[in-house]
Amino acid sequence: MGNVKEKVRLDVTSPPDPPVSLNVLNVTHDSVTLAWTPGFDGGMKANYRIRYREVNSDRYWYEDSQPNSYKLTIGGLRMNTLYVFSIMASNGLGSSRYLPDVTRAHTKDTPPSQPASSLGSKTATSQSAGGTIGASGVVLLIGVAAGICLVLLNIILIGCCIHRRTVHKRIKRGKCPVPHRHRLSVYLAEGSPLSVCASNGCWDERSFPSTF
Repeated sequence: MGNVKEKVRLDVTSPPDPPVSLNVLNVTHDSVTLAWTPGFDGGMKANYRIRYREVNSDRYWYEDSQPNSYKLTIGGLRMNTLYVFSIMASNGLGSSRYLPDVTRAHTKDTPPSQPASSLGSKTATSQSAGGTIGASGVVLLIGVAAGICLVLLNIILIGCCIHRRTVHKRIKRGKCPVPHRHRLSVYLAEGSPLSVCASNGCWDERSFPSTF
């Protein structure tokens, strides 16, 4: 009799096993970073959930990890506090048990501080920048005001020149630009008459009768 060999593939799925271990990677004043070694996933994609609490409290908080990730940072913790952590795995068929609360981490009592030299340089830079901006603004305002004053002065000078030239021409022609009834006739100390234009100050001498 002959022998027949056949390959048979068995697809067995089940709820996952709990992770093998849970370790602390980093601790700050308000966060703890954890990493774990996964166990058997039950033949399906597994997700992981971490639970934690303060060592003197029975109240748990829970954080779920990202898919295909074996590391998680838990934030929002209290400073200078001891926490305990555990982890479980789950898939579409169920969940594993949590590991015992044996992983511990104590948050730091103070937040990280920047070096004093770095803070000083930032402050000095900010002050110098503010001073430069303020000085530039003052110089700009002064320049604008000076420009406006020069324009106004030029306008006034041009107007005065035009006015003087007009008055000079009228004086040369011996004509007063206002009607005769607005002239004022006065006698000088020597007795000669003077006709004065009351509107703009132009005048010319004329002969009047001896009795005005």
